[in-house]
Amino acid sequence: MLYYQFEELRDRLEKDYPKYYQLKYSIPAVSVKEVKDILDEDTALLEYMVIDSSIYIFFISKNVFDITTVKIDSMLKINADSMIAGIINQKFVQYTQHAYILYNYVIEPLESMLGGKKRLVIIPDGVICNIPFEALLTHNVKHENRKQDYRTLPYLINKSTISYNYCTTLFLGNLNNNYKEPKRDYLAYAPAYSNGIMNNSKARSFLGIDDVRDDILSQEAYLPATKDEVLGIQKIFNRNYGLISWAKNKLFKKLTRVYLGEDATEENLKSSQTQDYRYLHLATHGAVNKKIPALSGLIFSQDTADEDGVLYLGEIYNLKLNADLAVLSACGTGNGKWVEGEGIINLTRGFLYSGAKNIMVSLWKVNDINTSKFMIEFYSNLLNRDTMSQALRNAKQKMIDGGYDFAMPYYWASFILIGQ
Repeated sequence: MLYYQFEELRDRLEKDYPKYYQLKYSIPAVSVKEVKDILDEDTALLEYMVIDSSIYIFFISKNVFDITTVKIDSMLKINADSMIAGIINQKFVQYTQHAYILYNYVIEPLESMLGGKKRLVIIPDGVICNIPFEALLTHNVKHENRKQDYRTLPYLINKSTISYNYCTTLFLGNLNNNYKEPKRDYLAYAPAYSNGIMNNSKARSFLGIDDVRDDILSQEAYLPATKDEVLGIQKIFNRNYGLISWAKNKLFKKLTRVYLGEDATEENLKSSQTQDYRYLHLATHGAVNKKIPALSGLIFSQDTADEDGVLYLGEIYNLKLNADLAVLSACGTGNGKWVEGEGIINLTRGFLYSGAKNIMVSLWKVNDINTSKFMIEFYSNLLNRDTMSQALRNAKQKMIDGGYDFAMPYYWASFILIGQ
């Protein structure tokens, strides 16, 4: 494409598709004062810029603006990759060593300014984009020749509630200017794949183009706990409405709706009045194509005459949402392709564009049984009037405190909140 053709295309996008243009090309600059004005006394925004041999950290709180420079080398990526590998493979020494090293890169230089801030908004960059800051360790950990107790580790989450965003403009909430108060509360989809995704030939073909796990293509794709997950969350909403009577029960069916098993199709999602719901919850399999992000998608129960059973990133952009929160309760939905100047191109971008104010995604493969319990706890906290970031933090801390094994970051650090 010639340069003038490219410029013509950008001009047309700006005119005909302003939200897409804003998301991809022209996120307008915001002033430090604008950010300060919306922050409370207990919140700090940390924006990272990784360039060559330095990390530039922009620190903004109600009363402070500062730029800190941290020198780095090629070990930063090695430490980031090693921390994630240590979490996923449940290697105590590997995880704790690198989680503390990374803390010294990205948080420790700011400690004097943080001053006990209870909420951190993280805008990451480059090789630290897939790091769950909650699982960073604020102190060095002694390694002894015995089984280590993850419950007692000095996690950053013990000090601060953490959420993420892609840029300050999206944090300020300037993308979705057409927000209206949703009429209904909760819409959920839980395809179970009782016979594996082998039955969905189109989805299987889609998965075959990328480096994906064999278990998704087999009987092990079965996700029985997702049914318990979405129905358990629905019960929380029902209890929250008050004393159940026949009339109220009729009302519940209007305020919440759940699609299970074979009914949880891509076609049903696209035909639903998704813009009417405050919470959209998708408990399914996800597949990320890092080479071609547009081919990343969420997999539904079966293909139909009109749909192939895979909700691709390009199709997500066309959804009409008005949700306070979209939850992608699926594996690796927060991952994607890093593009210089744009950040990570992934499923989250599509949901932001289509109207969701906040998105919860995962950074690695998650167990459906543990995820079910985790999500029910999160929604219980949320409907107990916690903020979203507080509800997520409280659900994670309950896992840390509740059992020896489930205190491992593998079980709770995967899910992060992106948004406002």
